[in-house]
Amino acid sequence: MSFVMMKMMKPELVSGYIFFAFAMWAIMMIAMMVPVVIPTLIIFRQIHKSGELLADSIMFLGGYFVVWFAFALIAALGQWTIHYGGYFQAMSFSVSGPLPGLLFIFVGLYQLTPFKNACLARCQSPISFFMNSWRDGRFGAFEMGSSHGLFCLGCCWMLMLLMFSGGVMSIVTMAALSAFLLAERLIPSQSISRFLPAVALILVGLRWLLYNYF
Repeated sequence: MSFVMMKMMKPELVSGYIFFAFAMWAIMMIAMMVPVVIPTLIIFRQIHKSGELLADSIMFLGGYFVVWFAFALIAALGQWTIHYGGYFQAMSFSVSGPLPGLLFIFVGLYQLTPFKNACLARCQSPISFFMNSWRDGRFGAFEMGSSHGLFCLGCCWMLMLLMFSGGVMSIVTMAALSAFLLAERLIPSQSISRFLPAVALILVGLRWLLYNYF
């Protein structure tokens, strides 16, 4: 970790910085999203009838994480851009200025959008997803994994940006987000269960801005 942190202290070394930032984000995506995708993988294995179960399961996970690795690359590029622009605190690996508070507000607002709710509905109902999207074979498993990964990305990408507020190498922030993501999928989707977390995020962002700038 110290070696990675050292490499990400120098945004002027573009290729090295982006490589190590991508590796860090990719590892974080695996750590945070494996608990989230396990229930879907279990259902996939229960429904699976033809082909090799182990190989098809690996292909499903491969398709799923290809999507998240693409997000990790975008996040790494975004991190470098923010750092190079002088809006990144290298010691805490978090954004500076009003950005932390604004991130919480934007994430809270995103939680209330129809697009977020539509993606979350697909993630909460893997049986329905497989019934409508089932494909046989290894490439079919890969396609289903990537398709499910896209719905999961649509549901979670804004939440992942909170890593920039809490520190992109913060274990505490990772654990909190992982617990939140898992709870979103397990708690029945009702207006109150969507509204309260969104309001809480917006209030945290407003409090941060008021405390630091007024």
